[in-house]
Amino acid sequence: MFNTTQQIGAALGVAVLSTLAAAQTRSQHSANANTAAALAAGYRLAFATGAGLAGAGIVVAVTVLWASRRRAALAECC
Repeated sequence: MFNTTQQIGAALGVAVLSTLAAAQTRSQHSANANTAAALAAGYRLAFATGAGLAGAGIVVAVTVLWASRRRAALAECC
């Protein structure tokens, strides 16, 4: 079950990021930017979004792990 969830999550993540990149590229290209600049803007947006989501995931994971370890430590001592 975990493997299936991981595969679906990765596929959805790639789909969302590629959609963002394509939309930004199209927007830049229609604003009379050259093709290379438009592609770079699209990839920049997708990379920044992916990095932001990864950072948020790390913060959530650390917070959850820290809270569970603290509860376990309190349960042991008292």
